[in-house]
Amino acid sequence: MAIVEREVVRGGQPPTPEAKPEPARERLPLGPLKTIHVYWLAGMSCDGCTISVAGATNPGIEGLLAGVVPAMPNVILHHPVLSAEAGAEFVQSFIDASEGKLGAPYVVVFEGSVADERIAERAGGYFSAMGVEAIKGGVGSRPVPTATWLRRMAPGAAATIAIGTCATWGGVPAAEGNPTLDTLYALATALDASLADLIAPPPAPEPPRLVRAGEGVRVRGTAVEAWLLDTVTGPQCSTEVYDLRLRGTRRQVSEGHPPGTREHLHLYAGSALVGPVDEPVALEAGDFVTFDATGDHVYRRLGGSVSGLLVITRVRGAT
Repeated sequence: MAIVEREVVRGGQPPTPEAKPEPARERLPLGPLKTIHVYWLAGMSCDGCTISVAGATNPGIEGLLAGVVPAMPNVILHHPVLSAEAGAEFVQSFIDASEGKLGAPYVVVFEGSVADERIAERAGGYFSAMGVEAIKGGVGSRPVPTATWLRRMAPGAAATIAIGTCATWGGVPAAEGNPTLDTLYALATALDASLADLIAPPPAPEPPRLVRAGEGVRVRGTAVEAWLLDTVTGPQCSTEVYDLRLRGTRRQVSEGHPPGTREHLHLYAGSALVGPVDEPVALEAGDFVTFDATGDHVYRRLGGSVSGLLVITRVRGAT
């Protein structure tokens, strides 16, 4: 007689490892709170919420801090502006709370927009910070962004409060899209600018403009030989830049230019007599002179090979 062995499947639940009691997470006593810490952090803020809270009534902040408001715990406020402590003494309590060493419940209040500090960090800076800490693995210290404090303290807080529209929605730093046309016109009026100045894209950067020696538009007079290097014209002023040479010994008298015109000469080499015909000045290499060119003025070489940079400016509408 053959004996057939069969696998026996028994009912019931699969065996489970012996359960161990979960370690207690609650480190603070339950029941009505007698004291609570409030840690106030400020991001990209105008401090308007601080002003509002400090001026609030019924209850006022004084009653909360003194612990005289019925059914309310005594509030210990850690505020970067209102607290009496400063420096490392002030920041130490924030460190204790973030590391779970405070031994009391706390609330985090954040005022202002929470900045994306990764953007500033790429440039080696920060948007808003409080306190400093040593650089890990490095030398020296660096400011601690308030967004970093928020990230460290929020997990252990009894509550985290975003106070005001900036902390809640991002405020102006988080705004997207263009303002309305009415807003743009109001801004343009306040800035005494045109609407195009506000909405036109910035001009593309111009490549360097090179003028080699002897190039440029050449002008020549009795004693003056010059090459126009560049001109800059704006709504209120125009500027001309010349490479100047003085030849021979003859004196050149130039007629006066339109009102608002001045000439500026930096002499590189040689010596020359330059300026208004009634009071010219003698220049040596390295000297600089500027004068009103609306009247007749003189240029004359005194000695050596005379060269310099001449700039002529004119203010439009001058009388």
